[in-house]
Amino acid sequence: MQIYSAMNSSPIDWDDLRLFLAVHRAGSLSAAARTIGLSQPTLGRRIAALERVIGKRLFERRPDGYRATPAGEALAEKAEEMDEAAQAILRQTAAEDAPLTGTVRISTGEWLGRFLLRHGAELLDGLDGIELEIASSFEFMNLSRREADIALRNALPAGGDLVSRVVARPSIAAYATPAYIAAHPDALGEGRWKACDFVGFDEAHQNLRTARWLLAQRDGRMPRVRCTAQSNILEAVKAGCGIGLIPCYIGDAEPGLTRASEPIPALQSRTWIIYHRDYRQVPRITTLADRIDALFERHGRLTVSAADG
Repeated sequence: MQIYSAMNSSPIDWDDLRLFLAVHRAGSLSAAARTIGLSQPTLGRRIAALERVIGKRLFERRPDGYRATPAGEALAEKAEEMDEAAQAILRQTAAEDAPLTGTVRISTGEWLGRFLLRHGAELLDGLDGIELEIASSFEFMNLSRREADIALRNALPAGGDLVSRVVARPSIAAYATPAYIAAHPDALGEGRWKACDFVGFDEAHQNLRTARWLLAQRDGRMPRVRCTAQSNILEAVKAGCGIGLIPCYIGDAEPGLTRASEPIPALQSRTWIIYHRDYRQVPRITTLADRIDALFERHGRLTVSAADG
């Protein structure tokens, strides 16, 4: 699609506006280039070409990234409206073309992503036309922009015309190897928080709920072994480096680990399944959502609490 600039007769390509939006959202050329799969020099040339067509500077190039100029902010507001309209058309098309075929991309955290993949064959049984992508990240993907089809999160995103429901209430407990527990008897008592070694998140991830809670129990002492990824926490605990806070649906199924505590009530959370309202009539989306819901039901909604016994 082409739009003509009021400044001259040169057409503005919608694809250039899409690239402009990627830079505006990411705040830097390098981050946007990684997101959209273009090289940084190519993206820079496209932005420069768009600025020539429009006849205005759209970004201030700064050492810490790209900041939109007033003209860039005005263009971004209009381009976001166009992008939302385009995404609505694509979602509507997906709803009209409704066979049980195509890719379903699920955005979730690393723990739940691991669990879903463990049961991937079960989720896809009989759905030969469906392909599955698991995008594991701490960050929300934008469902309105079709960055993902389904999200599984412990909080609802702000805004968006979304369908959501609570599908699980997962519990978290302290886990360690039997050998670590045998060598550290305090691991099985409340003294564990201060007396034992812990594996947890690094300083950059101390905003996460489990990291904040553990830090409070340890009077501000950071874990002895610190990681940026949940899978690395699991590997370090399995290697006997210390105790880790792990969801029960992961820890209970992991060979070589045992609970060092009861599920911790303060860390129990809710898991929401979320997708765009336009996808209510898309069978590949609703079928996978229902199968995930049923999977959680078969696994006790991923909840084992002391109160439940």
